[in-house]
Formats: sequence, structure tokens, C-alpha cells
Amino acid sequence: HVTAGAGILLPFLIRNVIISGYLVYPCGSLDLFHSDWKMDKNVLLSDSLDIKMFARGLRSAAEYDTSLFGWIPGWFLGQDMGNRVLIALGAVCIPVALGLLVRCFREKEYAGATVLGAGVVNLLFWFFSAPHMRYGEPYIYVLVALTLGTLAGRMGGKAVLDVGEPPFAESPMKTSPVWRKSLGIAMAAFLLPLLVQYGMGCRELADMESKHWIFQPYYNSWPATQYPVDNVQIWKPDEGDLSGYFAFPATPQGGQLKVLRLRGESFQEGFRHE
Repeated sequence: HVTAGAGILLPFLIRNVIISGYLVYPCGSLDLFHSDWKMDKNVLLSDSLDIKMFARGLRSAAEYDTSLFGWIPGWFLGQDMGNRVLIALGAVCIPVALGLLVRCFREKEYAGATVLGAGVVNLLFWFFSAPHMRYGEPYIYVLVALTLGTLAGRMGGKAVLDVGEPPFAESPMKTSPVWRKSLGIAMAAFLLPLLVQYGMGCRELADMESKHWIFQPYYNSWPATQYPVDNVQIWKPDEGDLSGYFAFPATPQGGQLKVLRLRGESFQEGFRHE
């Protein structure tokens, strides 16, 4: 399992270093390399702040607040109803999953504890770093599914996340109809809003061109202007920080045009900071 995980992660880390000079961009704490193409630290910090602001539904750096009560209410109310229900279910599952995690350790179900623990850690990391639903919605699905699946397995008399045979014969969850009814209600509460949310999304099909049922529509583009840097042209948005995919290479930060230089004679060799 460790080898498989490393095989998946390693190409991602190598790509980060090749593109930005950092092992995990835009995380400046893992500053291990000193290449000449390394992204400027101020740009890294600015990108990190922009990602957090976007994820928390903020529009300017002046609104940025690291306290939970400073951004959670607006972030939560800014979600549609389906996502609010999903977030609430994920929040409920965290303490339940932690309780199951403790029981897994007590009963030496280490494989189950590892999977549950990973689900909790992934969800919390997403929430406290950049909690945009586009980034982390699967983390909620996974934790809810793991929690409900573990509860269902215990009611059946065995763990669904481990190959061992722990002593569940005396478990009150196995014998109590209240537990079974509660689990059924929880599963319905999890599935119903998702079915409604995605079912309502089918209404958009009427407004789509038939070719886009198979092929993704083109991304939007915004006005941008080219500026010379050495012997190449770099695009910069005329307003804001969006230019679209047609404008390449591009930078949303005008100050970069003064410090970027080619590493060699051509664009293929990349850029460095002067």
C-alpha cells in the first residue's frame, strides 16, 4: 500500500518542483530546493492567499480573517441548499467517526482505524485550508460513506473495514432496533438531498447544445494584452486576474513582467526571476 501511494504521489511532487521550484505549491514551508526557475516567494504567498479567499467566498484581502467565526457563517450561507445539507452531514459524521476510531483501536482493528482516520484528516485538512466544494466535496462523501458503512458492518456483527473477527456479538448496535432505524434515517438523510440536487441539475440539459452532452464546452476567455519579455510575449488580463486558456503564457500580476526573464534562448527553457 505504501509503495502504491508513493507511486501516485511522486510524479505529482516532481511536477511541482519542475514547474514552481517548490515540492508542494503554494506551500512555502516545504522550501527544499534552490533552482533558478523557483517561483518568487511573494508570488507564492499571494497565490496561497488568493486560493484561501476564493474558497472561503471572500472578495478582497481586507476581508480575510483566520478566525473560524470570522468566515464560517458567510461561507456556509453562501452554499446552495444541497451543499449545506452535505456539509452538515459531514460535520455530524466527524465525532461519530472519531468514536468509531477509538473503538477500532481498542478492538485492534488497525486497518479500519487507518481508513477512518484518513477520512477524518482529509476532511479537516480541506476545511481548514481551502474549503471550496469544488476542491473537497469528495472528502465529505468519503467520510459519510465510511461512517455509515462502519456502523452498518457493526450491526451485521463484523467490521467492514478489517479482515479480523472482533467480538461484536454483544454489541448493542447489533441487537437494538433503535440503532438500525437511526442508521436507516441517516442513510436516507444523506442520499435524499443528493438525489434532489443532482436531479434538479438535469434541467440544465435543455439549455445545452447537443454536442456538449459528450464534449465539454470551451472555457471562458477575458480581455488580455500581450507584453514583451525578452523575445517572447506574455499575456496580462486587462482587468482582474482571469485571462482564460487562449492567453498563454500569462500572468495575472503586472509586477512579474518587470522581473521575469527567459532562462535560455527560447520559451521552452522556462523563466527565472531577475
